[in-house]
Amino acid sequence: MCGFSGQITFQQPINRADLDKSIDSINYRGPDALGYWFDSKEKIGLAHRRLSIIDLSDLANQPMLDKSDSLVIVFNGEIYNFQKIRLQLLQLGYEFISNSDTEVILKSYQEWGVECLSKLEGMFSFLIVDLQSSIAFMARDIAGEKPFFYYYDEDSFIFSSELKGVLAFTQVNKILNHYSFEHLLKNGYAPTNKSLVKNVYKLAPAHAATIQLDKGDLTIWQYWKLPELRISNAITNQELQGELFGLMNHAVSKQLLTDVPLGVLLSGGLDSSIITALAANNSSSLKTYTVCFPSHPGYNEAEEARLVANYFGTEHTELTADQVSFEDVLSIVEKLDEPFFDSSIIPTFLVSSLISKYCKVALGGDGGDELFGGYGYYQNIIKADLRASKVPDFILKGIGDFAANFLAVGKPGRNFLQHLHPNSWIGSNSVAKYFDKQSLRMLLSNYQPNANEKIDEKYDYASNQDWIDLITRQDFNNYLPNDILTKVDRASMIHSLEMRAPFLDKSVIEFAYSRLQSTDKVSLLNKKIFLKKVFSPILPSNFNYDRKQGFSIPLAKWMNDPNWVRGFSEVLLGNEQSFFNKPFIAKMLNNQQRGYSNSERLFGLFIFEVWRKRHNIQNA
Repeated sequence: MCGFSGQITFQQPINRADLDKSIDSINYRGPDALGYWFDSKEKIGLAHRRLSIIDLSDLANQPMLDKSDSLVIVFNGEIYNFQKIRLQLLQLGYEFISNSDTEVILKSYQEWGVECLSKLEGMFSFLIVDLQSSIAFMARDIAGEKPFFYYYDEDSFIFSSELKGVLAFTQVNKILNHYSFEHLLKNGYAPTNKSLVKNVYKLAPAHAATIQLDKGDLTIWQYWKLPELRISNAITNQELQGELFGLMNHAVSKQLLTDVPLGVLLSGGLDSSIITALAANNSSSLKTYTVCFPSHPGYNEAEEARLVANYFGTEHTELTADQVSFEDVLSIVEKLDEPFFDSSIIPTFLVSSLISKYCKVALGGDGGDELFGGYGYYQNIIKADLRASKVPDFILKGIGDFAANFLAVGKPGRNFLQHLHPNSWIGSNSVAKYFDKQSLRMLLSNYQPNANEKIDEKYDYASNQDWIDLITRQDFNNYLPNDILTKVDRASMIHSLEMRAPFLDKSVIEFAYSRLQSTDKVSLLNKKIFLKKVFSPILPSNFNYDRKQGFSIPLAKWMNDPNWVRGFSEVLLGNEQSFFNKPFIAKMLNNQQRGYSNSERLFGLFIFEVWRKRHNIQNA
């Protein structure tokens, strides 16, 4: 796990001072080593911060060169099957000077070129400078666990592991991208391939690119996508269950490999309990950690986590993160990179901070909800589908339009009425709704809707047009990388902690979308149906399958605290440069005290304002 920055110029020499500022802005991503590489003409500069996980020696430091000095790589992530690939390369005659996965990527590219991506299993973003071919080759993992931001114009190509690393370069104008801004306000995160800043982009998950070092021509392509559903009557349900168990067990065993202390983040829910069970099966000494909120019983899963830890005999640690003040939250938000609206960044940040004192690598259950039907609103979509089969579309649409136009934002029932038809979930973040067109007109004084709202969304719809299949694919391609995995990466890396997600192993992802029908995942009365069938035999007999709080906080309650109200008011209403309509914000704050559901919306606007002010983002 690491962080990198770099610049490739097409005419003038690179700006070394800016490169220094860039890599320094993300120094927490790699406190163990700092390295630079420059080409002879100083038109290419690479900087790398290393968090040592595999091969702790200096031989694994980056930027890493091959023995001919014609290839150099900066890499962030982990390749879980690197030992298997290394053996293949040894048999082909390659020699290695380190035991690192970084060197395996470099030699894989040397042998197979860009097709090396088909060999790699793990989470990664990297860039390889190939001086002999006069190109730079870059790629990002299939789920989007590791980030890759870049700025591109006729003069240079600038890249970094975080947006702030790109913004450190003086030539990057900090102008708000209004398309991405609207996307953020609607969905709670920026688009998959655009940032909130003009001319700064993100390499999308499962995408790769090459750029010509002399001409600057940039070519981007998708090297992998979700498979379509392929049902085989020759395979029994029991055989499918055995197959998934084997895939998950192998994924966990691969991800236990490390040269530093490792633990499992145990929330007490099904996903993290499965990871704990399989990790205990593959390790003789397993450490588990959970975070407790003693003053908020509804958000405290210590008892559930303790049940699982005791059952598998892990060395369990309960970490207390009780009352959180507004000042604490402000401090956390100020450390974030590109803003997103998910308030669970707070407990994720807190638990990362606590766990990092005990271990350097932690396994979690991220991805299980998207792959196996774990979100509660999936059941709401099934209900909406049944409703749509009985009630004419124009009635359902009319009710939705009425709610949007005449009910106040946050008023109980507004979101429900807007989602009476299943089609209302397509083309947006299904998990949480923030601001629709009607509320955006009140929030922004000069609101102009984007001409093509879906231009950057990726759905990979399967041919069967099953609602649940469509939405879970939508969530995998959008909500998972842009919210969940962004949150986990930023919160963990700020504390120099590597988080791993066995559910996002390539084989498990492809199994979930190609082998399981939606009815295997969710029904009106049950969620994660197949997952429960597979793993219930190895979990405690009194395990609570219905409780799933996860790492969340009582945000609505906290926002009734006078100190919080005062703090949010100062940030959202006290800044003359704010992009938002202050009377509307004041009304939302007031309605929150009256029982409306605006806490997540206000929290998201708060995050944006703190970020905008900190980086001096302009609205030109």
